[in-house]
Amino acid sequence: VARGEKIDVSYVLPERRTDGSIARMTAQIKVVVPLGVDEGGTVRVRGKGTPGAHGGPAGDLLLVIHFAAHPSLRREGPHLYLDVPLTIHEAVAGGRIEVPVPGGSVRVQIPPGSQSGRKMRLKGKGMAGPNGPGDLYLVLRPTPPVSEDPEVARLAEALDAFYGDGVRGDLRI
Repeated sequence: VARGEKIDVSYVLPERRTDGSIARMTAQIKVVVPLGVDEGGTVRVRGKGTPGAHGGPAGDLLLVIHFAAHPSLRREGPHLYLDVPLTIHEAVAGGRIEVPVPGGSVRVQIPPGSQSGRKMRLKGKGMAGPNGPGDLYLVLRPTPPVSEDPEVARLAEALDAFYGDGVRGDLRI
């Protein structure tokens, strides 16, 4: 969908035998997925559907498009949202990192003090489509290290002193 690539499609059609009975025939074709087609969108393939009655021309094959879920990428219309894990140092101090984009990768500057959920917009790097590309939003996700090393816990405790009133100071129900 992001690149307008060809895919292989297998489907089953009824076929009328010479004795009048109906058999099932498997067909396979290559179909270009239109750029930016929406979930549940339809692609029409002319002349590849069920054969017409009394020897008439075949109808059209209608394909309904469904996407497999991506582990870190979400789509909302022409815009894409990519969860980007950051080290604690990258979130606190900022820095340049490389992130994937459709068709390649780019280097971006992470601002110092980046909080979890902060969004960075990459204009024109989203889903391609008939009206031009959407935007790619990087959703920053600072991620603590997974470690049982006591030194990691000690360093994390030292960081706690910089929270001031605490991280949950405004939490209410």
